[in-house]
Amino acid sequence: MKLRLLAILAVGATVGSSMAEEPPAQIKLRSVEFKDVNMGNVVAYTMLVPEGWKAEGHIEWSNERTPYPQRKIEVIADDNSRIHFLPAMPFAYSEATQLAIDEAAAMGLPLLIPRQSGEPPPKKLGEWLMTHIPKVDKRPKNLKLVEDNRDKATEEAIAKQSRAAGNAATTIEIHTVKFTYELDGVPFTQEVNFTYFRNPTLETRNINMMSWMLFSNINVRAPSAKFDKVKPLLYASAQSLRSVPKWFTQSQMLIMEITRQNHAIGMEQIRQRGRFYDQISDDNFAAWKKSQAVGDAKQNDRINAINEVQDFRDANGLSVKLPIHYKHYYTDGKGNYLLSNATGVPPGSEWTILESAK
Repeated sequence: MKLRLLAILAVGATVGSSMAEEPPAQIKLRSVEFKDVNMGNVVAYTMLVPEGWKAEGHIEWSNERTPYPQRKIEVIADDNSRIHFLPAMPFAYSEATQLAIDEAAAMGLPLLIPRQSGEPPPKKLGEWLMTHIPKVDKRPKNLKLVEDNRDKATEEAIAKQSRAAGNAATTIEIHTVKFTYELDGVPFTQEVNFTYFRNPTLETRNINMMSWMLFSNINVRAPSAKFDKVKPLLYASAQSLRSVPKWFTQSQMLIMEITRQNHAIGMEQIRQRGRFYDQISDDNFAAWKKSQAVGDAKQNDRINAINEVQDFRDANGLSVKLPIHYKHYYTDGKGNYLLSNATGVPPGSEWTILESAK
């Protein structure tokens, strides 16, 4: 599925290249290389960048066992115009079901599952991005959303391929988000083409889990005063990024091997988490029972007083409630009891004194 996904995402990588102006009559581009730092610094990508622009970055494999290489590339001009390739951004979100919340409350137990955890998938990607950027970068000021356009034609093409691959439940959207901000007092315009990938919600009795991911396909910016003029050059350079076939083949083989290993590791973690969850449940229930013991004893005393009975412990360890109107209580150990107010008249040898439960 993940290999197919990478191919599907390539469809969206060229979306959003509609240009406000014609390209300049002449531009000069130079070829640069970006290396895979985890694969012995072999060349992984090449790109054509405008003459005089600085190109930095590399390819690296995630330390979180994400089974694909991440692009960390920045091409930047003296005026801070920029082409930026970011790693994929994975997110996870979970929430306790109402059933779990209600059951914990009814039993007086703490809710072991967080009511909400993580980042929920946004309904409006552009608006979400305006709230997300300040969390990761404090420099942009006066951040404003200009537009958030979806490419429905490309989305339908991707959906068709997903259905053919048996992934009909997967949702993929293509967004071109345009926004403005000030950077060191200079107004900038930025345009990002996202592939927004959402897995179907995994629903269980106690918890609902969602995972989603953003792929930044084209990410360009320039001073607002000349964004429309520079945009054709930014897009032409960004779309020239190409993987080296030899490296791509090796990376796909490595992805398959990592995926296989991660499955084995993941299953063991699942088993360990199950054992840990059982231990948490047992410990919490024991603590709850202990906390309830005093309250339960008082409640039992109240009920005994109403019913005029008292608790006794029989020789076999079982408890029994008997009327409080007698001075002496005996048992034969066979489920028979002798209650008496007579003094100095011991019963037969088959009877023994019945001890109070307190």
